[in-house]
Amino acid sequence: MRFIMLGTSEFNLCCTQALLDTGGEVCAMISMPEDARPNNSADVENFAESNGIPYHDIENINSSQSLKLLSSYSTDYIFVSWPKILKEKILEIPINYCIGTHPTDLPYNRGRHPLHWLISLGLSETKLSFLKMDKGVDTGDILLQVPFSISPDDLIGDVVNKMNTAAYEGTVRLHEKLLTNPSYSGIKQNHTLANYWRKRTPHDIVLDLRMSSDFILRTVRSFTLPYPCAKLI
Repeated sequence: MRFIMLGTSEFNLCCTQALLDTGGEVCAMISMPEDARPNNSADVENFAESNGIPYHDIENINSSQSLKLLSSYSTDYIFVSWPKILKEKILEIPINYCIGTHPTDLPYNRGRHPLHWLISLGLSETKLSFLKMDKGVDTGDILLQVPFSISPDDLIGDVVNKMNTAAYEGTVRLHEKLLTNPSYSGIKQNHTLANYWRKRTPHDIVLDLRMSSDFILRTVRSFTLPYPCAKLI
C-alpha cells in the first residue's frame, strides 16, 4: 500500500512515522521551498533522507509540473497536511483517494486556523478528524476521529504536540483499516450541522486592556511561539 506524504510540519512527520512503523510504503515526501514555508514548518527533507524516501520541494502544488510529478508515483493514497487548498485535479491523482485531517469534531468548526480558535474560545475538548478529501473545505466523509483535550494553561505549542500525538495514533488505526479494506470510505458528514471558522487576522491578536484578563490570556496562549505572538498597543 503506497502513500505520498504532502506537508510541511511536524504533523506530517508524525503521520509518516506511523505509516513506516506499521509497514506502509511511503513513496515520496513533498514540502515547500524553505522561503515559502509557514512558521510551524519542520525539516521534512532531512526526515525523508534519513528514512530513504524520495523528497521534493513544490511551491505551487496545483501546477502542471506538480501534477506530473505526483502522478508519476502511482500511489494508492496521498496524505495531505498542506497549508494551501488543493484543486480537484490533484485530488484525483491517487488510485483510491486523498486523506485529509482537521483538528475539530467535524462537521462542527470547519475552516481556518482551528487550533488558534480552539484556544481563543476556551474549548477544552476536540477531535482530530481524518477525512476522505473532496472539492469542498473539510466536507469529506469521516474516516476516523481521535479525541484530545486542551488544558486551561496550554500554549499553542502544547496543543500542537497533543494534536501530533493524536495524528500518530490515528494514522496507525487508519492504516490498519485500509489494510483490511483499501476502499474504506468512512461516514458522511451531516452538513446541516456544519459551521465555519473564518481566517484569523492581525486584529484578532491585538490586545486591549479593556478586555477581560481571561480573554487576554487565551489570546496570548493561542498565538505564542512559533508564531509571531500577540501584540499590545
